[in-house]
Amino acid sequence: MVTQHPRRNVNLADRFSLVEKILMRIGFSGVLIIGACGIYLESITLGLIYTAFIIFGQSVLLAYCLCSHCPYPYKYSDCLFAPARLVKKSYKFRSGPLSILDKIGFIVMIVGVVVIPQY
Repeated sequence: MVTQHPRRNVNLADRFSLVEKILMRIGFSGVLIIGACGIYLESITLGLIYTAFIIFGQSVLLAYCLCSHCPYPYKYSDCLFAPARLVKKSYKFRSGPLSILDKIGFIVMIVGVVVIPQY
């Protein structure tokens, strides 16, 4: 059995198509909007708190913890989730593996987006 290093022999797509970008952005934003609408129906205050969590989570937790490690915005000026210029302008590229704080921040964001509306 031959083992390979996971970072070697990786073929990155040169660019994402417009359809891929539209579908990913609508799909991800749709999840956030549906969760926010569900919470707003119960309580406007909690809906505003969830919206603040989403804005903070996307701009800090997701962008810093995950997007700053992704080579696409920096190498190809392309991104599925956000405009590449915004990612490059906000955070500089951090090569290397995710730190434990990056992993925790990413998990908090993803779990929070799904679990908070479920209450």
